[in-house]
Amino acid sequence: MSGRRSVAAALSAAACLLAACEDASVPLVIGRPGVNPGEFDRPRGVAAAAGRVAVLDMTGRLQRFTAEGALEAAFPVMPEGSVRGFPLGLVLLPDLSSTVVHTHESALVRFSAGGREISRFGSNGVREGEFCMPQRALLSARGYVVSDFGYPECRRVYRFDARGRHLGTVGGPGTTAVFDRPMGVAETAGGPRGTTVLWVADASHRIFRFAGNALLDTVGTHGAGPGHLSFPTGIAALPGGGVVVCEAGNHRLQRFASDGTPAGTFGRQGSLPGEFRGPYDLAVDGPWLFVADTDNHRVQRLRIDSIPWESAAGAAR
Repeated sequence: MSGRRSVAAALSAAACLLAACEDASVPLVIGRPGVNPGEFDRPRGVAAAAGRVAVLDMTGRLQRFTAEGALEAAFPVMPEGSVRGFPLGLVLLPDLSSTVVHTHESALVRFSAGGREISRFGSNGVREGEFCMPQRALLSARGYVVSDFGYPECRRVYRFDARGRHLGTVGGPGTTAVFDRPMGVAETAGGPRGTTVLWVADASHRIFRFAGNALLDTVGTHGAGPGHLSFPTGIAALPGGGVVVCEAGNHRLQRFASDGTPAGTFGRQGSLPGEFRGPYDLAVDGPWLFVADTDNHRVQRLRIDSIPWESAAGAAR
């Protein structure tokens, strides 16, 4: 009987979504599979600000939507004639300009709200301040925080000012924080002596936490239980403290308190609203959490205070 009730609830949620239901507890699905405007081919980068969400997918374009899912802009972000891979990371600024992390162009490129290139920085190389394959970026109070990947000497996180001048390196070879593939980055308050905490989601099924450039600890071990992780690829700070992570391997979201303690999971593999297939990135703006539900070729919007997190009792850290 409980199985029938759960199916009925899922069908009711889907029907509500199709009827443009305004119940904030029901995830809103943005987009569908395809290559036309308003459609997605494996969205892998998402950013949100000023009541908008911007998305990068495998068509090599950026699409921007209102929080209600209305398409507002779409433009290519790949260099003309490029045959290299597609960008992974994205920052959306309050003026609706955007900074695209061009993974295979070894650069961060800023575009106007209408798609005109404004500026860029970055060069290919293995020296500090150069990129192999930059993955994701965060715009903090001091400037950009960028994760990099490639040769072992490239697996580190950089700090730049807003103009792209290298300010420092976090983790990497020869340090106490050796990454496998650093990807999502987030920043929260609450570090020692009033510092901020930098969180780095890594393909080693762990999250690294830093105060300044010093490693505080690591969170998570490989697995599927609460507190375990499987390919955490995106991470975002939550308004009330702590972070939320999307796990591409476990097809779910997981929340961690500001001290790194597991605080609940949400989602499972599937294609109904509230289910995921290989979620690859996420972003927070106001009360909303936007998730790039990559292998379902869509973005889901969830109201943060309505997410029914499952208990993290007995979680591993």
